Amino acid sequence: MFSDPTIDDFRNWIKHHLQKALDRSRKSVGQVASEASARGAYHSSARIFMTLDAAHKQFDAGIEAALGELKRAIKSTRLDKHELRKVTEEELREFGSEIRIDLNPEKSMRMGGSAFMEPVEKSLAEFDEKLVFSLRQFDVGFFDPEEPEDSPMSHSIKIGSMTGGAIQQGTVDSSQNVTLNVGEIRHAVEQVSAGLSEAELPADALATIQADLDTIKAQLSKPEPSQPIIAEAAKSLRGITEGVTAGLITPGVHAAITQIGKLIGAN
Repeated sequence: MFSDPTIDDFRNWIKHHLQKALDRSRKSVGQVASEASARGAYHSSARIFMTLDAAHKQFDAGIEAALGELKRAIKSTRLDKHELRKVTEEELREFGSEIRIDLNPEKSMRMGGSAFMEPVEKSLAEFDEKLVFSLRQFDVGFFDPEEPEDSPMSHSIKIGSMTGGAIQQGTVDSSQNVTLNVGEIRHAVEQVSAGLSEAELPADALATIQADLDTIKAQLSKPEPSQPIIAEAAKSLRGITEGVTAGLITPGVHAAITQIGKLIGAN
């Protein structure tokens, strides 16, 4: 004979799912750091933004799992739905706080200098924004999450190489095979490098741009370049240069950076 679940049982079950998402986030962040260190790019902007992206993906997965369990509990137990909703939000907020602590944003800002401060702060603010938005959409019935199994769902994206494509998201076991035009990307990178000699940039911004270019060059030298790594470096390049005072970078450099993004589907 089974006992009826209590609100504490539900809280522990939500914690169980969110701990799994937190463990996956830590594993993903560690893998990004390890791969970046192996390339000598640990201090690069690409590594920092890929770390943030990895954490956001697991945060999204945690929200979906928790709200899926909330939906199941409301439907299949006699527990008060308002209390269930309150517990779920409390645990999700704690989950978000733990992810942010793991990211150690102050360290990322110190490593990247003032040029990283605004984009890192913006990325951190998105954790709270996503949670508020998801809870609201769940409350009004627009977000109808699946009721998860005990084992986490596996979302797999297989990437070969890419030209003008986009990574598929929000699908299960989806695949996409595209081709990077290494020659054109390399030419655009060379244009950016050449244009930097004429730019009057702050030292921290110049160092960040150079690190991103080095990351892209390192990937292009490989038999199978990683599109996600190049895309993150290109995104960082665009973010840094867009924040630079007009006139410090020539139109040609801006055009070349935009072209890199188009060639890899990052724009």
